[in-house]
Amino acid sequence: MKILGIETTSKISSVALLDGKRTVENFSRKTALRSEDLLRLIDAVLREGKTDLKEIDGIAVSIGPGSFTGTRVGVSSSRALAQFLKKPLAGIVSLDCLARGASGWHRVKGPFYICPVIDALRGEVFTSVYRKTDTGFKRVTDYKLVKINEILESGLFSDGLGLSRTCKVRGFPVVFTGDGVLIYRDMIYRKFKNRAVFFPPARLYPRGSDVAALGRGAITGKKGVKYNGVLPLYIRKPPCAAK
Repeated sequence: MKILGIETTSKISSVALLDGKRTVENFSRKTALRSEDLLRLIDAVLREGKTDLKEIDGIAVSIGPGSFTGTRVGVSSSRALAQFLKKPLAGIVSLDCLARGASGWHRVKGPFYICPVIDALRGEVFTSVYRKTDTGFKRVTDYKLVKINEILESGLFSDGLGLSRTCKVRGFPVVFTGDGVLIYRDMIYRKFKNRAVFFPPARLYPRGSDVAALGRGAITGKKGVKYNGVLPLYIRKPPCAAK
């Protein structure tokens, strides 16, 4: 199965072609990514993967949270491609992409938790909490927009973030990932000390390869939908809608 994964919600956009166990991925640091820029990135990945666009079995796109503009570009372009190709489309949450990337990290042994933190400006972050499992990871809280101080002062895994009291989190390592780490690393470490493990700086952004892998699971499980069934995930209302 050939899945095209598209990630445009962060400062580093990426497109990946997942073909069985082989992955081809290209990146762009262009801050104001336009639809034509994304199409060029897709074309480069398909050329490198020696794959025609019509050979794609499905498309997966990151739906946010993250950049409003980047999310709109990625989702609208993916919907147009899925409509044109008549292929299933899977919407993947960017926090889940970050969790997938961190769940396979070999530096941490034994049970651990994952906390992606995506910078939302204004001293806020988009976040959720995940538990590492034998087969990958499992989300154990809702997707949230919170002040960074709420994470630090609440001890992160309080009922304030929606985590059940039955989850025995204290004492386990917590892997922090996402671009919020670049801003709040020192604050997080002062609170969690050696329990805090930070993902490498080069991997702090969602990747198209993780979007494609999660999308393949969704499409294989018949959770891919028609092109018009995928919408951006706006945890915070866009500026034009907040007025």
